[in-house]
Amino acid sequence: MREIARGDIVHLLDERGAACTVAVVVQSAVFSALPSLLICPVTYEDVDAPLLRVPVGQSPETGLPAPAWAMAELLTAVPQDRVGSTLGQVDGGAMRSLDRTLVAVLGIG
Repeated sequence: MREIARGDIVHLLDERGAACTVAVVVQSAVFSALPSLLICPVTYEDVDAPLLRVPVGQSPETGLPAPAWAMAELLTAVPQDRVGSTLGQVDGGAMRSLDRTLVAVLGIG
């Protein structure tokens, strides 16, 4: 298995192996041997949901072509073989915001 790090912004692949969406990896590297990976999908649609959507930015570091938001309310596990290329990395501030949002969404804080 290739190295996929927490905070990576990756393409997710459909059944044919074509890139179909973008997501932020939120799973700890401690669990990298698992066959699945926890991700939050990314959207380019700006909606008024600041308690659920975390801005991940548009920059050379993220690799995103437009302003984007991680959708914490859609946290899901995907098979590792559905993870395609890495576009970039979420910066530390955005990742901390996503962490806080996930704590709230999951009710574990």
